[in-house]
This record gives sequence, C-alpha cells and structure tokens, in this order.
Amino acid sequence: MALVFNERSARLFKIIAVVYILIVPVVILTPILHASHLCDSCAMFIHYVFKYSCHQSPFRSFFILDYKMPVCARCLSIHVGIALTFIYLWKKIGENRVDAKITLKRIGLILLLIAPTAIDGGTQYLGWRESTNIIRLILGFPAGVAYALAVFFGLGLAEKIVEKTKKKVWGIIPPS
Repeated sequence: MALVFNERSARLFKIIAVVYILIVPVVILTPILHASHLCDSCAMFIHYVFKYSCHQSPFRSFFILDYKMPVCARCLSIHVGIALTFIYLWKKIGENRVDAKITLKRIGLILLLIAPTAIDGGTQYLGWRESTNIIRLILGFPAGVAYALAVFFGLGLAEKIVEKTKKKVWGIIPPS
C-alpha cells in the first residue's frame, strides 16, 4: 500500500523544500554580491553562515568574478542535487503520485547514492589520493539526491508513526 502525504506533511515538506531550493541561488549570488560591492556585508554574512556546514577551502571551491563561493565544489553539487530532487518530489506530491513509504530497497538506493561521495571524501581525507573540483562536483550531486530522498522518506515514516499513535490513543484516526 502506498503511503501518500496528508496535507500537513505535504506542507511541511514544501517548507523544507523551499529553504533548500533557495540555498542554491544564495550560494551562486554571493560572489556576485561581493564583486559588485552592492552588499559586501551580506556576502560576508553568507560566508559566515555556511562555514558551519562546509570547510570553504579556496582550492576546493569555485570562483565567480574572482570571488569565492561560500561553499566548496562538493557542497555546491550536494545543494543542487537536494534542490532539484525536492522540485521533482514537489511536482509528484502535487500530482498525488507519490509513495513516501520507506523500504529496504529505498534505503539501499540512498546508500548507493551516497557511496561515491563517501569513497571520494574518505580516500581524500586518508591522504590516499587528491580529488579534483570536477570530481567533487560530479560526485556531490548523487549525495544531494540521497539526502533529499532521506528527508522525504523520513517525513513519510514520521507521518506513519503519528497515524499509528493516534490509532492506539484514540482507537480511530480522527479527521485532520
């Protein structure tokens, strides 16, 4: 049986999706803000915020107009993967053609999508080899897709748990 989001879960998913979808233009516009000197303090603040989720190493980052992006090549690709996957899932929710049920097959898919990024990052961290920005860019994307799918299926699982709890507490599922 397919687990379809109810209105509450669909709304929560859309809020999360909007936040992640907006990250990509913010990341891309940050060096442009810096270069144009329209809002240097804004660009510096964005760099400051992203330092908590990315190492921001200059030699692992892309530059626009000679200004560094606030995230490295891998994180940029991860954010793009998340955003595009959320857009795709949003469309499927709108068409009511979505199955948010988590299965072993889907967990396997998520792990498979993360594996190339983990191997690239792990072997680089251990000093066995040095990756390039192009490799980081290519391998970050599937990890972003995996992250978005994990959030999506996690919301589906949370919804299922809430409905089971309601059933146990009230004996029926009251209308939402």
